[in-house]
Amino acid sequence: MDAMRPHGAPGEIERVADHNVMAGVFADMGAGNDWPELRARLLAIEFFSLGTPIRFGQPSGMAYRALEPMDDSTGRRRGHFGQSAG
Repeated sequence: MDAMRPHGAPGEIERVADHNVMAGVFADMGAGNDWPELRARLLAIEFFSLGTPIRFGQPSGMAYRALEPMDDSTGRRRGHFGQSAG
């Protein structure tokens, strides 16, 4: 973030590990899930960058906890919820 500020790009760092984000592919996985609040913040921003360690060529489990419910959110916005590419 420090490297971006001189270019006029404000921002903040948010750690998924600091929130109770339940595993699953839906935007709201039930009571106690912090994802809906994080999702609302993501939808209000212009640029999103996800930093994650890579192990055996795969993002961390915490990264997947952020990526999986984004599938639900993205599909609903584009009108393709429940459809596969084909």
